[in-house]
Amino acid sequence: MALARGALDAGALPDVRGERPHVRVTIDWQALCAERGAPGVAGGALGWAGPIGPETARRLACDAAVARVITGPDGLPLDVGRAQRTATAAIRRAVELRDGHCVFAGCDAPPEWCDVHHVVHWAHGGPTSCDNGALLCERHHTAVHEGGFTITRDRGTSRWHTRRPDGAEVLSRAGP
Repeated sequence: MALARGALDAGALPDVRGERPHVRVTIDWQALCAERGAPGVAGGALGWAGPIGPETARRLACDAAVARVITGPDGLPLDVGRAQRTATAAIRRAVELRDGHCVFAGCDAPPEWCDVHHVVHWAHGGPTSCDNGALLCERHHTAVHEGGFTITRDRGTSRWHTRRPDGAEVLSRAGP
């Protein structure tokens, strides 16, 4: 993962058909914005891997460029919006400096192995900011988006809390 991320971040890979290397996820906007586990919400699709759930689509979109394509009832594109970056390099550096490693309880994965996660997802109105960003390694980013875990930070501090899907706090052996 670190090798792939390094190659992508270096910007030396060739453009293919006018685009840098990318993963294309297709998901209905209402499914993307729906609350976790909402009944009757369809997932999305990866062109090369098939169907995925809305939580997987949200995780993939969490630290990525996102391009909006609006289609009509016939499935044909009506409007193609511009890609927007969810975390700028400056925001990432600030979050790395504040967090130092994955913030999931008990994890010390270095920043290079982490994504900048939106604590309140951007699809639910969460801003792309240091205050709403958190470093999560791939394993724990998946646990938050797809496993029902949550992370929160005490206001004005760098102290993070991890909660299981049942709301119980995960306590680290390393202490606060």
